[in-house]
Amino acid sequence: MQVPVSPSVAPSNIPLQSPAANESAGSFGADVGKGLADVGNNLGSLGLQLKSTELQTQKFAAMRSFSAFQTASAQTLTDLQQNAPVGQSNFTDQAVATYKNMGADFLNKLGQTSPDLQDEFSTHVASLGESFAQQAAAYQLRAQQQFFTNGIQDELNKSNTNIGANPTQHTLDTERKRITDFIGATVLSPEEKVAEARKAYTQMEAITYKGMYKSALTDPTQNGVGQASELIQSLSGDAGSNPSKSFEENQAALTDRVNAGTQAVVSAIGSIDLWSRIPPQVQAAIISNVDSHGGVVNPDLANAIKSGNITNVADALRSQNTSRSAIEANVADGTTPPLSAGLDSDSRYANIPYETRLTLRADAEREVTQASVEQTKAADAQQNQYINSLKLAIDQGTAGQTDLDVALQRYPNMKASDYSEMQKGLASSTNKIVLANEAVQKLSSGQVFDPSDPRDKQRLNAVIGDQGIAAVNKLDGNYMAQTVIPLVRQAQDVPSELGGTLVGMIRNTDPQKAQWALDALSQIQLASPKGFSQRFNADTESAIQLYQTGKDYYSPTDLLSMVRGGDTPEAQAQIKQARIDGKALLITGKETNKVILANNFIRNIRTVPGGWGQAIGGKTEAALPAYGPQQEALKNDFNNLFINEYAKYHDENLAIESATNLMKRDWAVTNIGGTPTLMKNPPELAGYPSIGGNYNWIDNQIRSDLQLPKGTDYQLIGDEQTRKEISTYHSNGASTGLTGPDDRQTPPSYLIYIKSPDGAHLATDANGIPRRIFFQPTQEDLAGGQHFMLQMDQIAKDHAFLDMYTKAAQHSVYTGIPIPADLVNEYKAKFGDSGPAPVSVGG
Repeated sequence: MQVPVSPSVAPSNIPLQSPAANESAGSFGADVGKGLADVGNNLGSLGLQLKSTELQTQKFAAMRSFSAFQTASAQTLTDLQQNAPVGQSNFTDQAVATYKNMGADFLNKLGQTSPDLQDEFSTHVASLGESFAQQAAAYQLRAQQQFFTNGIQDELNKSNTNIGANPTQHTLDTERKRITDFIGATVLSPEEKVAEARKAYTQMEAITYKGMYKSALTDPTQNGVGQASELIQSLSGDAGSNPSKSFEENQAALTDRVNAGTQAVVSAIGSIDLWSRIPPQVQAAIISNVDSHGGVVNPDLANAIKSGNITNVADALRSQNTSRSAIEANVADGTTPPLSAGLDSDSRYANIPYETRLTLRADAEREVTQASVEQTKAADAQQNQYINSLKLAIDQGTAGQTDLDVALQRYPNMKASDYSEMQKGLASSTNKIVLANEAVQKLSSGQVFDPSDPRDKQRLNAVIGDQGIAAVNKLDGNYMAQTVIPLVRQAQDVPSELGGTLVGMIRNTDPQKAQWALDALSQIQLASPKGFSQRFNADTESAIQLYQTGKDYYSPTDLLSMVRGGDTPEAQAQIKQARIDGKALLITGKETNKVILANNFIRNIRTVPGGWGQAIGGKTEAALPAYGPQQEALKNDFNNLFINEYAKYHDENLAIESATNLMKRDWAVTNIGGTPTLMKNPPELAGYPSIGGNYNWIDNQIRSDLQLPKGTDYQLIGDEQTRKEISTYHSNGASTGLTGPDDRQTPPSYLIYIKSPDGAHLATDANGIPRRIFFQPTQEDLAGGQHFMLQMDQIAKDHAFLDMYTKAAQHSVYTGIPIPADLVNEYKAKFGDSGPAPVSVGG
């Protein structure tokens, strides 16, 4: 540490000098001793100054420590307040004890560093402790007051809820007493207790006032009894308030009196219906008056009630000339709301200001009106739902006149238009049932429907009905297959309403619905071409023809776009014209439709060497389908594909090339049947496996099942059903064909066209129905195929061995190295001595 230099001993710039030559050593030493004495005196002054500075340093450090102690004390008090339980009663004691511990710790540390200052700062700690205790006590008082006021508010909220659920004077009295007891149990000052009680009473009274006023407006019992009870109780102080009975018993007694008054009035006027038409508030006034007269009905009052005139009733009450009857008269004619007089004159609502009462009444009236509106809406909605359901049931034929009569009894205010509509619907439903029955009878007798007969048209539509249209809109494939298609096939006609629905669905924004409708219309067209052409226009026929051809060759998205023919009228017109132009190109020569491009296409694919139409593995030209419809299918497929592709490319050569490539997807040559034949969806493409490198097993099965004489040829026919079965077969998991006779996947079936010398014909069953045949390899087929494969494998191995042996022999000839003995031995084992002799060199 560097010691500060005192000004009295400031350093000199004069260097130390040795004694002068003429100065004696003694005089020089004396001077030095005097100088040292001066230095000692100066050092003593410096020591006193240092000690004073050290004391000041200690005191300053102690003051800073005390300042930190003050800050920590304040933070500790804040923490204690935040963590104190609600309503803690000994908070001050705990806070002071905490401070004492903190103060003792501070003084103890101070005594270790500056004992001389401990007494002085003990006084400071004590003084700060008094302030700490005062703040803690003030907080405890505030916290306890808040504890009580919060508790009172919580209980008041409960009371307000209870009153809101049952706004009666009895509930108010009960909850008022409960809150009063809670307020009395607090340590609040008398003034604070009065303020809390006034606040609580005002809230509870306001809720009760509004609830009772609202009850008077709504009349929960809908017959005036509720209002009569309140009115009697408000006008007769002893009514329903016998102190020896419970509240419930008093209320029951009051209800009995009201019922007795009601019965007396009904007896006097002789009509319950007349009495029920009297407004509730008027009933309340009458019952109150009869009760006050011991159950006797004044004759003038009875006559006034019979008149049904409210003014007459009010005048009859007022003519009795009593204060009570005057109030009742005002209630009857609406001059005074039923309970307003009683409520406003009741001292128990004195805490509610007049302005607040007006607001409460307005709120009650608004809420009652709103509730009435909502109730009316709910009732109307329920009635509308009921009537709409009945309309639907009538349209579906599941409801009749009895159901309509019940509805009219249930809702006598039913709209005349709704009733008339249901009557018409009932007549229409009955007519539909008659028409449907006629249709069933006609179908049962095997009659064909006449498209030009309006009655037949109605009959078919009746068979389908709204439920059928709904099934179509739900894309119900089973309904189409099991109901619509058999109906169309037998009637040779199409239900017009069903057809219109399907045509509209073609342009649905949902591609699934549009494609479903196209497929449904296609099935209808196949089931009855005549009926289809009679019910649909040329555009629809063209769209379905395009769909039937294109579904085998185009993706669903592309096909749907082609069928729709563009998204705008301009695009549709252009595509339509392009298709017309493409169709015109199919016609060559002078005679219309004499020569078509399909003929050229067939010639080309059959005559090109090694081409697509060649027999598989041979040079013989493949035969064309002999079955007429298959010939037409071949031509139509190409012609329609050509038109489609021409509309796309606007180029004849490109259209031919593209149509040809598309045809190759489904048309190929099959060797099954005796003669290589071009056919659609042959077994080779359908997933059937080859066994032993060929399909002879299928040929054997056909000839065996049909008992075909030797030399009889036949052709397989892959039709629309075959195509669908192929799709289903592969979608169900079949990939490379059957695995054996136990395979559970049903493979595609084919028709068989027999080319016998006595006349070509389709293979039919005993009933003359064309037979459909699918093929299943037997165990013998599979075993034979396996044996064939083993033979082929062995031949391949033998060829490989001979190749290796030959190379070894050649190597031996050129080098003189003998053929390895193991090769020679294996050669002899395979071929014996009959084969070529082993090549050797040198004897």
